[in-house]
Amino acid sequence: MLPLDAPYEKDFDPLPLSKYALTGGQINLIVKNTAYKVAVRENPLFTQEDFIQEIQREKDANFDSEKSVGFINK
Repeated sequence: MLPLDAPYEKDFDPLPLSKYALTGGQINLIVKNTAYKVAVRENPLFTQEDFIQEIQREKDANFDSEKSVGFINK
């Protein structure tokens, strides 16, 4: 979901971001929120830290505790 032609910091590596357990919807929201944050800067450059901050914000926004949504097989 990361835009290929976006300006990233030197040595940006998305692989460490994959260690976080996120749903597709959360990833989509994190990418959008990070893009909004970066867009208003004088130097709009995506950094690893930007994504990590948005991931933490999204994970902290969960109510009670983290719960996976899905189907249960019985």
